[in-house]
Amino acid sequence: MNITIKYELSPELQRRAMLDYFRYVVLKKKWIGVLGFLVGGGLFCTLGSTPLDIYFGVALSSMSFVLLILWIKTYLSYMKISTESYDLQDSKMITIRLSEQNFTSEGAASWQQTEWSRVSRIIDTGSFLLLFSGKLPIANLPKQFFSEEQLTFITSHCPISGVSSIRSNQGFFKLFLT
Repeated sequence: MNITIKYELSPELQRRAMLDYFRYVVLKKKWIGVLGFLVGGGLFCTLGSTPLDIYFGVALSSMSFVLLILWIKTYLSYMKISTESYDLQDSKMITIRLSEQNFTSEGAASWQQTEWSRVSRIIDTGSFLLLFSGKLPIANLPKQFFSEEQLTFITSHCPISGVSSIRSNQGFFKLFLT
């Protein structure tokens, strides 16, 4: 089966791709739990009666504040890099070619061909399929341009771990990141 998909990369699509990457790869769900633990522990300990409880509560609350500042700083740097990379592209037309052996992504000034055997993980964010080789992102495919049959073709070619579907906490992330 050979499939060719062409689409135009818009600023909105670029922004959504960056947000999904930041949410599901950079932050992940475990960091939300860490932040919740620090805030909850800090508030609980601050209500204590001894000075040690209060100091410990303030320390936990301060750590959660620092972690939150680091997240915001990282988010802003990802947004800046995403905007700069979009502005540097000569043409916004992207062509994706899928075959049984590999997939190819090409733009005006870039070309990448990857064998399916190198794809170790696919994350389905709901809007995009994020393809990885180890921990390195290979491709970010917007699902809106693919039919259900084509998406099944892509996900069936991940030889190692299949597809991780991450759909929980989307409302939480949208509340704070959009």
